[in-house]
Amino acid sequence: MGSRIRTVLAAAVPDRWRPQRSQTRSGSSGVVLTPTDLDNGTSAGGLGSLHGHLEPASSSQIYPSPRGSSSSGSPTRLRHDSLLNSVPEEGGVTPPPPDDDNELVNEYDEDELEWELEQMGLYRGSYSRLRTVFSIVPLSSLLLLVLLAILPPLIWPLPPGIHFPSYRNFPFPLPELLTSISLWTLSHSLRVPIYSLFFFLAPISSPAAVSDLLTATTHVLLTNLLRLCSFTLLQVRHEMDYPLPTCLDNSFRRVIWIAIGWSIAEVGVSVVQGYETLGLYNGVMVPPGREDEFLRGWKDENTGFHPEIGASSSPGTMEHRGYYEEPEEAHRHTTFMPDRTATGEIHTHELDAELAAGSRRRYLYRTASAAAIRLQLEQDIDQLLTLKAREEVEEVYGVPAIKIPVFISTLQRLSSIILSQGLSLLLSYAYLSSPISLQLPQTSPTPVLSSNRPFAITFPIIVMIHLLLSILHTPLVLPRIGLHTVSYMGLIVGLGCLFAGLGVWKALYDWIEDIGE
Repeated sequence: MGSRIRTVLAAAVPDRWRPQRSQTRSGSSGVVLTPTDLDNGTSAGGLGSLHGHLEPASSSQIYPSPRGSSSSGSPTRLRHDSLLNSVPEEGGVTPPPPDDDNELVNEYDEDELEWELEQMGLYRGSYSRLRTVFSIVPLSSLLLLVLLAILPPLIWPLPPGIHFPSYRNFPFPLPELLTSISLWTLSHSLRVPIYSLFFFLAPISSPAAVSDLLTATTHVLLTNLLRLCSFTLLQVRHEMDYPLPTCLDNSFRRVIWIAIGWSIAEVGVSVVQGYETLGLYNGVMVPPGREDEFLRGWKDENTGFHPEIGASSSPGTMEHRGYYEEPEEAHRHTTFMPDRTATGEIHTHELDAELAAGSRRRYLYRTASAAAIRLQLEQDIDQLLTLKAREEVEEVYGVPAIKIPVFISTLQRLSSIILSQGLSLLLSYAYLSSPISLQLPQTSPTPVLSSNRPFAITFPIIVMIHLLLSILHTPLVLPRIGLHTVSYMGLIVGLGCLFAGLGVWKALYDWIEDIGE
């Protein structure tokens, strides 16, 4: 009877009032299990609940194995108890953060990395190395100019008795160099005013296209007229020893030096402009090996993360960088007067001095901040101007200037030198072979030069060839066909003009005869 009463009372007692039993043993985790834990599916020694493992428990986990072996050593229990079965979304175990450097390195290949940097307005490469490599252009141009000055006396020696005109304090070839350099400088200086004039007069629908074509045509015509004026100013015809142009006359050497001076001015200005163009990319070059750093900074900026403003930064400190003072400084100024009033120690002179000192301090803060803002504004304006200049250059070439191989830049300069020599030889021969190069009236009873047909035929052809090459370098054509194609075409046309000029001056004929002998 007593046992039945105890059984009924035990059944009526709630579970939370019942005494808990600690089931610890060797190798267990010492977890205290209650009937509530068993109802939730937690078994003895199970670490899954401690790590937030929320899988529903199976019957093998709640009830002991009929074989009497401990389930803590089974492969299933080891798998469930390890961190490999944890899911990051469950909030129990946070996996280690991935290495950003390795992630960015593996995420992008070379082309994608360059594309990502270009989207940020950056380019891969070293600026100092770029300038060093570009020095090949002036060195190769200088070498070709030296060869053009040395080879004619060696290949086409003058016969005895041929003299060069000498001017006072200006021996040969200084007059030829100075005259041609001056005339080319004049032609180059007039290019911008001519473009501005035609841009103002061009129709509103397409002012840039029309002004480019008109500027190219006018500038080419002006350039060749000034080239022709150099022969007239130097009196090349009146100093000739032969009646017709030939490589045995001194006029042949003088024309070569006129072309050399023309090329010196053109190459010099082009090289300076090339270095100035490279200078536009000085602040946007990413050194090799630091691409990931710039990409991470760009991503942090786009996601709104600014590491330079830490958690310890306070609004008062940030305002102190601007126009306002720190909170401690402001609090000290605002609490100064009440404290002195409470103690009855207010002195007018001291109070005025303190207020004046505070005003000066705030004024200095404002002045320093205004100067910093002005400096930052000037830097931003300079960056915008540089960006606009880069866009204009890229619009002309079709690609960023730093993407142009140095071989193409060198080829452009060499082809311009060769073209200048060829056009000068052709134009000088046509001019010196026509009566317009002589003084009128004709003093010779039987004039050797009786027709201006050579000049009338050659001059329009030279202008058309030069105009064609000039149009190829305009923004209308150059981005479409590419700088490589234009450079190769310029070299081919330049070599053709050079050999044609040497042929009309009979330089190739005499050279071949000398080689045959």
